[in-house]
Amino acid sequence: MAVKKVGTARILREAGRGGMGVVYEAEQEDLDRRVAVKELTAEMMDKSGDMAERFKREGRAHALLRHQAIPVVHDLLEKNDALYLVTEFVDGVDLQNGRLRASLNGQRVDITDFTLRGGTGSSTRISGFSGN
Repeated sequence: MAVKKVGTARILREAGRGGMGVVYEAEQEDLDRRVAVKELTAEMMDKSGDMAERFKREGRAHALLRHQAIPVVHDLLEKNDALYLVTEFVDGVDLQNGRLRASLNGQRVDITDFTLRGGTGSSTRISGFSGN
């Protein structure tokens, strides 16, 4: 992790990696809130000439959306030849480990053996959970 701060957000940890870059969990200390920082690196921009513009379009479109299931966009900025999209941080689905962390009646639980609905329409029911 080369960058330690993006705008007012202090990077805490890497939360995930994907086809467009890296997502970090960060904290905006002055506002006392966790945020997600999605980074499109210079390396990713070099692979496709239009990747930077696509990332900016995604950020602008995302910022226009308002729904309880869509994280709020806080910022879109450029720093050290990389682009960053700062959004509300949602702690929950970890697809790498196949676990869903949720709150059930105020108690934190880990739910395993689930499948998210996809384009195929397939789904699997949740088969178990454990309290934390």
